[in-house]
Amino acid sequence: MPTDNLKELAASASEALQRAGLDGLKAEVVLIVDVSRSMFPIYRARVVQDLVPQILGLALNFDDDGVIPAYAFGDKARYLRDLRKDDFAGWVDREVIRTGSDYQTGCCYAPVIHEVCRYYFPEDWDRPALKETVGRLFKQERVVYPMLSAPRAYPVFAMFLTGGECQDEEATADAIRRSSRLPIFFQFIGLQAQNKVTPFRFLKKLDKLGNTYVDNCGFYEPGEVRNSQMLYRGLLNELPEYIRRQEVQAMLRPPELGGLETRGYRPQEEDADAALDELTRLPADEPEPEPEPEPEPEPEPERDVSALRARFAGIEWAEGTQGSAGAVRALAPVIQKREEQPESTGQRRRMRPSEISSHSGAAPVDDSKQRVAERLARLKAKLTDIGDEPPSEPPSRPSARPTPAPRPSAPAPRPSAPPPRASAPPPRASAPPPRASSPPPRAPAPQPAPRQAASAAQSSSSIEALRARLASFGDDDATVAASGYEVDQEGVGAPPPRPTGRPQPPPRKR
Repeated sequence: MPTDNLKELAASASEALQRAGLDGLKAEVVLIVDVSRSMFPIYRARVVQDLVPQILGLALNFDDDGVIPAYAFGDKARYLRDLRKDDFAGWVDREVIRTGSDYQTGCCYAPVIHEVCRYYFPEDWDRPALKETVGRLFKQERVVYPMLSAPRAYPVFAMFLTGGECQDEEATADAIRRSSRLPIFFQFIGLQAQNKVTPFRFLKKLDKLGNTYVDNCGFYEPGEVRNSQMLYRGLLNELPEYIRRQEVQAMLRPPELGGLETRGYRPQEEDADAALDELTRLPADEPEPEPEPEPEPEPEPERDVSALRARFAGIEWAEGTQGSAGAVRALAPVIQKREEQPESTGQRRRMRPSEISSHSGAAPVDDSKQRVAERLARLKAKLTDIGDEPPSEPPSRPSARPTPAPRPSAPAPRPSAPPPRASAPPPRASAPPPRASSPPPRAPAPQPAPRQAASAAQSSSSIEALRARLASFGDDDATVAASGYEVDQEGVGAPPPRPTGRPQPPPRKR
């Protein structure tokens, strides 16, 4: 019978506890099972199925309620139904690997460690950690994890079944360092497949991890899982030393003296059954929605004749034609024009002669011919004043260029032979030559150029021609018309258009 076998295993575990000095120890036991792809040959060899009853026999000596919370992990953590002493036969096939879809691809330790610690220590696990700088020359940052806020009633003994290396080594090491401030001990059990050898390098490193408050990890690799005596001896190899440490004893206190036994949230069987019922429940027939009531018609507004009369009192209506019933039909309302406001002093501008005449109300007078005649008279007087003055010669400018020296008519003949070289240098003069007593004569003043005289004669001839043309003009209308001036609509005389071409200067005389 399975029950009789479980009693034998519990008795064998009790003897192992007495030899380890842990007789009478009360602790919480939790089982963590690996369901990654690397565990498939191990489950097929029925290794886990033979190991679970022996773990249950050991747990009955720590906690006599006969219930062990269980977790499965791969890529992520998964809750399992509790392992009970009344129904442990076939628990692995029924809860852990129900189908092939229960196997997960990866193998990560950190998620399941977080879930277990959050369940047993809900007040302390999610508190933030601090960072401090250590070292004087070579400074480094070190993470300081929070300590336990209040003593606990019982320590936690977590048995961790795995068959391979994890993929989140840094996250796992950080979770183990954080859990070292709490009264929990992780016993890693490395399982080997038949045709594959796993070195378990990372698990051996966790057994000697640094920057921890207490060493709370142990590793054991069983050679034969069916030998219960050897299995219990390996599982209890490091736990007695951990329990006897002073730091761990400071974190524990009996329940009579105020030790906490709080637990976090963990889905139970009722929650799982309710979730399954929620998934398999067929959708109920929804009742047809009731038709919306029709909106009530809005009441017509009351017609107030007095309000209409007051509204159209300020509108001037033009009387139109007769309607078919003999009544007078009104046309469109006449909108009164706004009165123009007088312009201010800053808005005034200079008015044209035509605007002045129209504004005054008198008939416009065309005085353009008179203004042209006055302009011609002023031009004649100006030309008369110019003609009376004698023509003045422009001042002559001194020539900046010096008078060139006369060139010789024929070049000097070259000597046929060089002169003989003197044998001795000539004697130096004893005194300098005498200076001249009078300065050299100045050069005569330059005469005006013939081009300036020609320009003066040309200007005098043009003045005479303009004077003769103005003499032929009179003061009558024909003379004004012959003058070439045009009169615009505003009555202002405009000069004749200028030629577009530029006059060419006279050729220069050389």
